[in-house]
Amino acid sequence: MTASIGRGSRHRAWRSRRLCRGAVGARGTWAVSLALLVGCASSASVSGTRYASVNGRELAEPDEVPPLEGGEHSLSLEVATVRALERSPDLAVQRLDPAIATTFEEIERAEFGATLFADGQYRREISRETNRATMEQFDVTGSRINATVGVRQRTPTGTTIETTLGYGRDESDRSPEQQSTRIGVRLTQSLLEGLRPEVNLARVHQAELEVDATRAQLRAYVIALLRDVEVAYWQAALAQKNLTIVEESRGLAQQEADAAQARVELGDLAPADDAIARSQLAIREQARIDAEAALRSAKLQLARILGYASTAELSITDALAIEPSAIDDPDAHRELAARMRPDLEEARLRLEQNRLQTVVTANGLLPRLDVFVQLAKTGFGSSFGEAIEGLGERTHEVTAGLSFEQLLGNAAAEAQHSQATLQRERAARAVGNLETLVRLDVDLALVELERARQQIAASQETAAQQARVVEAERARLEVGEGTALLLAQAENTHLQAQLAEAAALVAYRIGLVRLYAAEGSLLERRGVDLGSE
Repeated sequence: MTASIGRGSRHRAWRSRRLCRGAVGARGTWAVSLALLVGCASSASVSGTRYASVNGRELAEPDEVPPLEGGEHSLSLEVATVRALERSPDLAVQRLDPAIATTFEEIERAEFGATLFADGQYRREISRETNRATMEQFDVTGSRINATVGVRQRTPTGTTIETTLGYGRDESDRSPEQQSTRIGVRLTQSLLEGLRPEVNLARVHQAELEVDATRAQLRAYVIALLRDVEVAYWQAALAQKNLTIVEESRGLAQQEADAAQARVELGDLAPADDAIARSQLAIREQARIDAEAALRSAKLQLARILGYASTAELSITDALAIEPSAIDDPDAHRELAARMRPDLEEARLRLEQNRLQTVVTANGLLPRLDVFVQLAKTGFGSSFGEAIEGLGERTHEVTAGLSFEQLLGNAAAEAQHSQATLQRERAARAVGNLETLVRLDVDLALVELERARQQIAASQETAAQQARVVEAERARLEVGEGTALLLAQAENTHLQAQLAEAAALVAYRIGLVRLYAAEGSLLERRGVDLGSE
């Protein structure tokens, strides 16, 4: 069985994000950082994307609760797996979480997007001025127009780049009209707070980690879903097998009861022997009734998980038979769990998020010190055309300086850093505790699997030997050396041995499922690929 869910462009986006994490960690030019940010953009939409396919067949999008189905259905384990992936309404909800988290990632990336700004002013005034030579006062009427448009962008290296284009016009009844044009570039570089790319991109990386964490949550949910499906499937298979065994035993009891009645009528057996045979037939009928009810309950549980109607008749088609094998290298399963358990992966991602938070809060303890350089070219003239031509003149402006800012006391930043440090320590301890629990889960699953494996051989031997006992007791009864009671006891023991053999096979299959779920490899072992979803 092969399945894939949501790979394609999402996988490429995942690789791009990994590239970003490695590249922006080192200092570089603002242009390289900007290019990386643009290349790391990803889409959060899930509408219209392929949800899943199994063996090349596209599955339906689980965007709503599917209609329940009745009637008869032959159900293999592969069909049950497909059904769970295709029709689970809870999975349709869980699947949206990574897409939602991706939108937060894009919001954080937008912090480094280019900003277009514009400003325009018109001022008209009537004022009174004094001639310094004659000390005569006179009225002055004038107007001024100023307009500025520009683009501003902040880069991960702590650099802010601003490019502006300006226009001005001064008009007065006491002086000739003058127009001006201005082109300017301003670079501001952080020297302390906000200097390192690791600090400036911390929020972006935290959002990326949140996307990965929600994907780990989705993976954990699908593992739990398929584990429950397989457990319910094999429990229904066991109930179906038990009913078959009990019905065969009841049929044999019916034959023996009829034969005993005939022999009593002929005088070969005592009437008490006929009562014993009839009693065994009644016991088998009781067992059949219980087995039918158990099968019905197991199928109802399976139908509920897969979305079938309660009136559906499910027929389990996969056989119980399996060739058990001993676990040769338990450490390999523990190491696999350490790598693949999605809850452990999520805990490690949360720890990394907390580490990045301490980077942010430590940056907040630093004072703000920026250096800036501003270059401008201005043209003047009595008209707009002359002002444009004036840009070719030697008029220019160069400004450089420093800007310093420090919050006195800075108690809030210190408290935030202490809080982030404690949260990081707590997350680290949580990861260590979860690693211990994961190893325990694997060890318990290995113990149960080995118990089931040994029980298969033991129960098969018991059933085989007990069948020989039944034949021996039947032969003794035929020649008058045995009793119907001893034969009934042997048949009861044989029936229990057959049921125990079937139970051991199912316990082994369920043990495998629980082991694969405990080590986080269930999806890969079942051919289900969630890709970057």
